[in-house]
Amino acid sequence: MRMLPWIAVVACTGISPLSAGSAAFLPDGRILYAEDAVLQIVTPGSEAPATLLTYPEGFAPTNASVARAGEEIIVAGEEGAMAWKPGAPTEQAWRKVWTPPEGESLEDVAVDPKSGMAVFVTSTEEGTASWWAMASREGKPGKVYNRRANGAENPVFDAAGNLYFTLHGDVWKGGVEVGDSEEVPFVLTGTRIWPLAELETGPGNSSGTGANGILPLKDHLVVERSRLGGSGWGQIVRVPNADAFEAGSPLKWDELEESSSRCHVALSPDGGRALIYIRDAARWFEVDPAKGEITPLPKSVPPKGE
Repeated sequence: MRMLPWIAVVACTGISPLSAGSAAFLPDGRILYAEDAVLQIVTPGSEAPATLLTYPEGFAPTNASVARAGEEIIVAGEEGAMAWKPGAPTEQAWRKVWTPPEGESLEDVAVDPKSGMAVFVTSTEEGTASWWAMASREGKPGKVYNRRANGAENPVFDAAGNLYFTLHGDVWKGGVEVGDSEEVPFVLTGTRIWPLAELETGPGNSSGTGANGILPLKDHLVVERSRLGGSGWGQIVRVPNADAFEAGSPLKWDELEESSSRCHVALSPDGGRALIYIRDAARWFEVDPAKGEITPLPKSVPPKGE
């Protein structure tokens, strides 16, 4: 199958290293996600034990993020990104995608199922991050101009190709557009659509909460609203997938489940199926794509393999 052209985006400035937390549907309907420095393949809700996917030699990220890209899965680790093709012969199953600039650590990845656009997030030891764009698999990265959203993170695409991300705990919606010059080849666009952050200042540790992850459905957004910059409290909440400012929506949301640590979310390329793994509950939840309601599935069997 011919792969779609890519645009790869790598993050903004002024954010701290991220805690990647993503999952991806395999072509056969199973789920691939990274947990405890290993890649696990599961069939949520079944009695089949999880299996471990072996990394290729020389590639062993400790905090990987994954995203579906056509028939492949992009696995982003600290030192770079690799693509894994399920069902391919062992010697052809993995290929190198991208190596970030020296001093940058690759933290997160998201892929647009409609256009093939891939989004990568990097950061430095100082917490500075950058956006880059790659127009094709063989192309060279170009910078993404980000004028008023420095600090954007947690990128994710819906089935229609819309880009969602978080900024200071609020939810934004937009995309990446082609720029008009060699100096500005790509531009990040977006607007804040849901003010979910509760921010504070004081002499102790931060107790602020906000959006840390987004599952974008057609009519709803299922959002991990939890402590910013740490763990300890939070909930999975549901809001309408609409601009709350334009709609004049009240500042309220439906609390669906407790979640005090980062979760994994997966949306099928066509948007017809969605899942979320909540670490507090140690189980997967099926998400109704139409209503945004979540239903707990039986706990997965421990993984087998090396």
